[in-house]
Amino acid sequence: MIPLKLKLCTMAGGRRTEKRINLLSLRGIMAKEKIRLGICPGLIDIAPGFAGDNDLASFVTSTLASAIEYVFVCPDVGEERCGQNALQREDFMINTFVLKRWLKTLGQGKTAGNLVDFHSRHKYLIMARWVESYRQMGKLVARSGEMEAEILYQDYLQLLLNTLRLNTTIPKHVNVLQHIFGYFKKHLSAAEKQEVMSAFDRFRTLQAPLIVPITLLNHLAHKYQQPYLLQQVYLNPSLLASRQGGHV
Repeated sequence: MIPLKLKLCTMAGGRRTEKRINLLSLRGIMAKEKIRLGICPGLIDIAPGFAGDNDLASFVTSTLASAIEYVFVCPDVGEERCGQNALQREDFMINTFVLKRWLKTLGQGKTAGNLVDFHSRHKYLIMARWVESYRQMGKLVARSGEMEAEILYQDYLQLLLNTLRLNTTIPKHVNVLQHIFGYFKKHLSAAEKQEVMSAFDRFRTLQAPLIVPITLLNHLAHKYQQPYLLQQVYLNPSLLASRQGGHV
């Protein structure tokens, strides 16, 4: 779950100062090439005496460094340890990418067409959280011609944030992968079908990370020219970097 409210901690004259900030208020994110991400210093092992997780530190400092500009903060998440679990770490990073895309959409104008485009491109990513969320959001988008743009976007954002708070699971991902597979399974050779089923099974049994079946499906979507799949954020290579660590 992405922490939408953060505590910014500073030290001055020996006194600790805390300031609460809202992640969605960081509008400067729209004007920068990199995503500005609040992160606890201890997560990348810079706090004195902190016994950090070397794999996690490498993930943060190497894998994400090309896309992320870090702003050191103390997440206000209570006892939760964001990023310690591979699945939660992926959800956290994907949430960040989705919110950046949402802010970009807002910058392009609150039109019905822009909302339809955003919703369509994020179909499988949303389904990986909760299929019912996609249905609810789809019904709202279908009413875009009947609603004021401000209300439409506010209602959609609330549903989006509620969805992003839900965790993905291996069964949820397998369901999405099978939906995507259905687009071109009739065109695949017997060998290709076997390769896909094997990738799904390896992911399901924790023998391979999610990037394995996703990369394969992305390749097949290009090979068999499936334009709807090629626009899906779920299969987009820009998100694959956040999937390279861990088995999800």
